[in-house]
Amino acid sequence: MDAVRGRRRRLPVAFLSLLMVLVLAGCTLVDGAGLPDPQPLAGHLVVSYLDVGQGDASLLQAEGCTMLIDTGRHDRQDLLPLLQQAGVTALDVLVLTHPHADHIGQAARVLRTLPVAEVWMSGWEHTTATFERTLDALLDSEAGYWEPRTGDTHRCGPLFIQILNPSEPLTDIHDNLALRVSFGQVAFLWTGDAETRHEEAMLATGLPVVAQVLQLGHHGSRTSSGERFLQAVDPSVAVYSAGRDNDYGHPHREVMERLEALGIPVYGTDEYGTIRVITDGRSWTIETEREPGP
Repeated sequence: MDAVRGRRRRLPVAFLSLLMVLVLAGCTLVDGAGLPDPQPLAGHLVVSYLDVGQGDASLLQAEGCTMLIDTGRHDRQDLLPLLQQAGVTALDVLVLTHPHADHIGQAARVLRTLPVAEVWMSGWEHTTATFERTLDALLDSEAGYWEPRTGDTHRCGPLFIQILNPSEPLTDIHDNLALRVSFGQVAFLWTGDAETRHEEAMLATGLPVVAQVLQLGHHGSRTSSGERFLQAVDPSVAVYSAGRDNDYGHPHREVMERLEALGIPVYGTDEYGTIRVITDGRSWTIETEREPGP
């Protein structure tokens, strides 16, 4: 990573849509039968938790900023069609939370297909072919490169991004990038595959973690989403990304019971398909691609 470490740069772009209604504490929840084709919607942020099977990919689109957090699995080719369907022609920021193949799996394709202004990675190196392909594509691209650390902040258009993890030195591959993204009064939180010990480290920093929408760590694994962390984040809704009937048993029963006990509704891509949150910075709406099956 020394060849790319330290380079940094900047930005352009946007997107969106809306559907039917059901109300819950300042937000609207929509259990849908298919998401409409995205159309521009000024003054809003759209966050799409993309259905990429047993992997992770979240797309953020606002006027002046298009951002992608993780790129799905290495053994699928579904991400670029989803981005194209969403009208994405360039990325201002590509965040790769950590170098596991279900998070950086299609990063090389993204970097070789779309203009990317800036790539953020934790700095943890890996020996896999997927990681090497990603690094080669990054080096061949015009993208800037940054390894954010706890306490760093960044603005991308109307989005304010706070880095919650990692600090130095990195302890393991799951000591990955965690970030809180706020748009007006509405905040979103991503922790990648961070485990409970990493969550405790985030809490110890005293940085704000409260967020209306939390993506559950590690696909809803019992290794993440500790009770103290969930209470501190105090989300109105939790989202996880997982493949239907996956071999890992995600999301784990312990996490679902924890969320139920805390009264936190949860949406998963395995049941609902792509999950889209639309906010004007004050209230927000959730749309889902489908209703959960039996």
